[in-house]
Amino acid sequence: MKLFFVAQFLPYPLTDGTSIYIFNRVDRLRAHHDIVLFAPTRRSCDEEALRFLQERRWVVETISKPSGLSKFKAVMARLKALSSSAPLHWVMGWDDVIGAAIERKIQVHKPDIVIVEHLAMTRFLPYIKRATNAKLVLVDHNVESLWHAQSARQFGFTLKGIIHRSQSGSVRKTERAMLGAFDMTIAISDTDRETLQQMVPSARVRFVPIGVDMGRFIPQHDAEENDLIVFVGGLNVGTNVDGLKFLVHEILPLVRQKHSGARVEIVGRAPTSSILALNNPPITKIIADVPDVRPYMARAAVCVVPIRPKSGVRLKILEGFAMAKAMVSTSLAAEGLDVVDGEHLFIRDDAQSFADAIVKLLADKTERQRLGASALALARKKYSWEAACARFEENLAELTGNATCPQES
Repeated sequence: MKLFFVAQFLPYPLTDGTSIYIFNRVDRLRAHHDIVLFAPTRRSCDEEALRFLQERRWVVETISKPSGLSKFKAVMARLKALSSSAPLHWVMGWDDVIGAAIERKIQVHKPDIVIVEHLAMTRFLPYIKRATNAKLVLVDHNVESLWHAQSARQFGFTLKGIIHRSQSGSVRKTERAMLGAFDMTIAISDTDRETLQQMVPSARVRFVPIGVDMGRFIPQHDAEENDLIVFVGGLNVGTNVDGLKFLVHEILPLVRQKHSGARVEIVGRAPTSSILALNNPPITKIIADVPDVRPYMARAAVCVVPIRPKSGVRLKILEGFAMAKAMVSTSLAAEGLDVVDGEHLFIRDDAQSFADAIVKLLADKTERQRLGASALALARKKYSWEAACARFEENLAELTGNATCPQES
């Protein structure tokens, strides 16, 4: 089939969940389908990203931000969006340029299916519909209205909480409308699928699990350091920033009361000033913008995901599973994964129980090995990219009535 993907940005470098998810899925589907990826170039790393994808023989279409675009136009575009249900941060001053480019490229490539990645990109649906009568698929990486609602509860009646509460309503209107406008919506967890299906019972919503590269993330037991706790993730993402403050200010002091040698390494890209302020070697250490996170994960005795508002499925949990790491996570961070507390990882939500779980694992290598082995077995069984792509193809076949090529064994 001829597939045309529309994404917010080019899926490289592979340092965030969205890029990892899109890259691995599209790269594998290319073996069986004629694929074009469209994404605007608007980041400093996009020149490198475009070169990398083209070297892998991807067909990439893009459009760059027009020169001389004023901040005034960007502000006016957001003010205009006040009258719509679209959240303001989705809107850019050159949306009309992006939309027109999408329309032209679809007309040139004549795809069988247009696949839109992320709810934010559905603002270009009018351009897509003018260009084609092809089937339309939305890949909804996260139930964003639910995330905003959870964030609003977390931050209460502060300014941040009020903004999240307002955005939740706007996003929910968009989610409902798009569920009806697309021929199929793909959710990346079964929990998200149920939530979206309840919003619009008549919509065709399907679940396709996320995956992990089992050949890239492999166990390295000899590298483990007994006292080391590791977090890996984007260090400029609001949910991660909040979770890391929770870890350092509330959880870690409780851990060190019982395990005085415990220390934390926080590994990720683009740390904010509030994350850099957490740096206090040797107890807490910020390690920014590393080319490969695997050596840091390998050294961990315990990997942690102390995220409170839900935001999609945590790729870092699956990567930890593939490396057979003992993990402690909040219930919201692990939601959507087919995991059992105490069998694949420890799920804890308050600071004391989270700390107690870490202490238990730091003190007991046998328990770490048991948990890691069970997590690895689950990742191999249910969360390989090959399995995820096969499920994705099954849904495309359902949509078009066409048989798809079998996956390689």
